[in-house]
Amino acid sequence: MLTPSSNIALLESCTDQRRILHDGLQDTSRYVHCLMSVEELAETKTVFDAMVIDVDFENGRGETLIAELCQSNGLTSVLISATCTQLHRALICLEAGAMSVLEKPFELNRAKIIVDQAILGTRLRRKTRQERQLLGRRISTLTERQREVFRHMVAGKHVKEIALEMGIGIKTVHTFRTQLFDKLDIDSPLQLIRDIAMVFGRRGLEKLSTSVDDQTIAKLVHDISQPRYVGHSG
Repeated sequence: MLTPSSNIALLESCTDQRRILHDGLQDTSRYVHCLMSVEELAETKTVFDAMVIDVDFENGRGETLIAELCQSNGLTSVLISATCTQLHRALICLEAGAMSVLEKPFELNRAKIIVDQAILGTRLRRKTRQERQLLGRRISTLTERQREVFRHMVAGKHVKEIALEMGIGIKTVHTFRTQLFDKLDIDSPLQLIRDIAMVFGRRGLEKLSTSVDDQTIAKLVHDISQPRYVGHSG
């Protein structure tokens, strides 16, 4: 059972299948919101942990909605509801960034597994976003010279190399390093690289070893992709 409880948006055209999935998913850990229109989704203030959207919702608007949600770089996992004859359309939605397919008629045990995976994926991305925002704010407080030392350290360079490249003394490098350690709340070069790798990944390490401008930091903070395809419930 997932804790705390989760909110799931269900946009399903088929009345019988909507009732089956609602009744099968709804419990103390999952609250299912049956939405009757795309406008209702836009107007709701509920923060959803997963969305299940019929590819043919409102005569095909579901397919467009799925693509728009995925392209918006939102953190909520998007799942597709489709019949076997609609799987070619579902594949297009998967390529656009949706997480998985719930094939109709629904097989509830499999559907629960996929929905719970989607919820956990949403929570992980939200946690990652919070960690990136915190580290990004700290990096943004560094002065231009501190950022230059930071960049060389992320690239794995030692104090003597940094001093030579920047044309400053070793003692000055140590001063800048101590200052940036304080601002980033770390205590060693190893922790710096480890924290960057854990929060921004290898790609983040590579980018920050060449540029530490505000644009690069902002892009790394917000660049969190949807999880990849995890199978379907057919």
